Amino acid sequence: MGLLETKNLRERLNRPISFKSGTDGVLKLSRYRTGVALAQENRHEEALEEFEIALEKDPKAPRAHYNMGQTHAALGQHAEAINCFERALEIDPKFVEAQNNIGVAYINLQRGNDAIKHFHRALRIAPKYYEALLNLGIIYYQLGNFFNSIKAFKKVLAVEATDKIAIYHLGLVYAEWKDIEAARKQAAILSKLDPEMAADLTRQIVLRAY
Repeated sequence: MGLLETKNLRERLNRPISFKSGTDGVLKLSRYRTGVALAQENRHEEALEEFEIALEKDPKAPRAHYNMGQTHAALGQHAEAINCFERALEIDPKFVEAQNNIGVAYINLQRGNDAIKHFHRALRIAPKYYEALLNLGIIYYQLGNFFNSIKAFKKVLAVEATDKIAIYHLGLVYAEWKDIEAARKQAAILSKLDPEMAADLTRQIVLRAY
């Protein structure tokens, strides 16, 4: 992998934790609001305590379970995060972010095939869900399933035509497949968006050309 490729994979799968808000009843709980604030300040252990108290008062609040899962993920506790996301889905089966983040947690647990299942489940909820499509392309690439990786990245670009990470990785996949002409086309597209990334992609294509 190139330096930028490694960096972008890390950014995609370990990007800053985001917390769900909304207007349902759970937001009226001061403990819940405190938990979100603490988590956003990276005070994760304290945040978990607040979410637990909030859930004692309202155990059927999907956002509280989701945010607890995000907090566990920030602590590297990926199995615990999965449990929280699954509880959120039991309450709200269409909670697409929770489904996607189960897949991300499985990637961090080195269980790529399980991750794929959950990304597909997320896409059954929302067929054009950007995060799941991009994560699917990356994990298929990591597992050497280039055909399905290409399909996923093309779907990403159908949603967001200028997504630099998808263009970069699509070029890499084509290079792995020895379709150097197609790979170079992606580098040319990328050069208009990010010359540094395009230069790194070109180097990676050359390495894979022989």
